[in-house]
Amino acid sequence: MKLHLTSLLRAGLLALTLGGAAHAVDALPLPKLLGANAKVTAPVTLVEAVTNAEDAAITEKVMAALVDKADELGALPTDGPLPYNAAYGVTQAEFEHFLHPRVTLNPTGQSTVTLARGDADGIVNIDGGDGLDGLDGLILDLNRDEFRTPYGVARGTTVDVKDLDELGPRAGRAWIIEEGDVDASTPDTLTRVRLEILQLPGEPRLLLRYRATVIRNGEIQKRADVMALMAVK
Repeated sequence: MKLHLTSLLRAGLLALTLGGAAHAVDALPLPKLLGANAKVTAPVTLVEAVTNAEDAAITEKVMAALVDKADELGALPTDGPLPYNAAYGVTQAEFEHFLHPRVTLNPTGQSTVTLARGDADGIVNIDGGDGLDGLDGLILDLNRDEFRTPYGVARGTTVDVKDLDELGPRAGRAWIIEEGDVDASTPDTLTRVRLEILQLPGEPRLLLRYRATVIRNGEIQKRADVMALMAVK
């Protein structure tokens, strides 16, 4: 029987999003459908987030006004969003795109993601192809809903974002590690790792995103930020 990785992931994500983490063992079918020592490899499209050209022009216009018309604008708020002002030279609708720029996921190449199950129940090893080597050696424990990395272990959490931000509304599953000087502008020690498998509105493919920043004694030991779209078959 030919198994399609993204179809299995989508089924699991949907169940997790609706049912919550408590049902992680039953919701994700991958470890049950993959026999011991089996592998599934899926083609993926590598992508990068690029700000919409119109929104980039709006941002440039607002930023120029903040400098050129500083006296006219007066003191700006130190917290909370920047309020609209006609002196920016953009309409209020355009200003919303300055606050929440639209992002397009532009393709940058092709690769693969491989999930391999060993003898242990629920343990899935992840390996990335070209451009996704940051994924190599990562492990998902689907029964425990854990993401294991060389930098620590993360528990899963449901992603259900309805607000506008970098990627817009989305839903799925994320595994997150945040330890050390997480609020410092120049951290001495920091471990920030995040794996996400997301469904975007209007996008039939699943988005896989892995980000990692590891800093020790003020020096960056590891940095990765990869995104890939997996076609659903």
